[in-house]
Amino acid sequence: MRGLAALTVVLTHAGFDSGESLGGLVGAPLARFDIGVALFFLLSGLLLGAPYARAAHGEAGVPSLRRYAARRAARLLPAYWIVVTAVLLVLRPDGIHSAGDLLWQYGLGQTYDHYRLLTGLKQMWSLGTELAFYAVLPCLGLVLRRLGSVTGQLLLLAGLSGFSLGWIALVHDGRLLDPQLAGQWLPAHLLWFSLGLALAVLTTRTGAATAAGRAVASLATSPGTCWATAGLAFWIACTPLTGPRGLTLLTASEAVSRELLYGLAAALLLVPVAAGPQDQGLLRAVLRSRPAVLLGRVSYGLFLWHVLVLELVADWFDLPFFHGRFLFLLGTVLPISLALATASWWLVERPLLRAVDRRLGAAGA
Repeated sequence: MRGLAALTVVLTHAGFDSGESLGGLVGAPLARFDIGVALFFLLSGLLLGAPYARAAHGEAGVPSLRRYAARRAARLLPAYWIVVTAVLLVLRPDGIHSAGDLLWQYGLGQTYDHYRLLTGLKQMWSLGTELAFYAVLPCLGLVLRRLGSVTGQLLLLAGLSGFSLGWIALVHDGRLLDPQLAGQWLPAHLLWFSLGLALAVLTTRTGAATAAGRAVASLATSPGTCWATAGLAFWIACTPLTGPRGLTLLTASEAVSRELLYGLAAALLLVPVAAGPQDQGLLRAVLRSRPAVLLGRVSYGLFLWHVLVLELVADWFDLPFFHGRFLFLLGTVLPISLALATASWWLVERPLLRAVDRRLGAAGA
């Protein structure tokens, strides 16, 4: 599923740079394939929240904060720092004049100040939001344990979702902070993380025994229905209801509609693989296949490298913005990005995660 999310992000950026997403029938889904970010955030809520959800119901021990922090740092930062260094050396973007400017980039603080998202690194705003979620998650885990009951936990997550939508509405209505900045911060996307956390709660043994858990498990037995409904939500998101294509600032209603529809579609994509028996069904068999697993493993590197590769390919072939050669651009950028992502996994990400496990001990089953 991470691989699917990474592919949609590559598609939307290639569609924008070529101009393909700005018009026509194909352009609408290309412009909305940034839904991959929602899928990434839901996955983070589900996968990272699951140990805390199990601990909250006494089904497992409380996760080690030291090990959690070490693995998150090893997973996120070194591969990211290599890409930042490559962008600074190869593209030499404007905006780097001092050690302080470098700190904004290497510290993932770009979304907290204007003009910090550099050429070749514009997709990194979501990593800053991920980092904020990583910092908040242990605190949320503590609150989930204190609440105890599944009902109380779901009410908390519903409250966080409502707060998120209220934040979006106020920010994009011009009543609170700058929408270009605050619209990318963690509060603006708590809905997506909360949906992932809710799935984590409902797929514990305790959560699965509740009426809501049984409903999710029942829904998971019909993956075709789930994915078709996700497709419908995505199709609605491709209409003007969620705003114009491109980089135009959204109104409050457009921003809220986009957040809700993206969250609904991403949740419905995840339900059939998050709930129910993990060794049954054609969909899970396809997603367990070797190519799908390999794509998932290198998905972070694909996300990191593809924007730099887009810039370099456009320069090599003298392609101006909105040149219209979408298939050529995608067919050139994707294999190069996958090769770099594969090297990143085998040479950087995998060895560092194994080093953390050797030092702190591997996680239990």
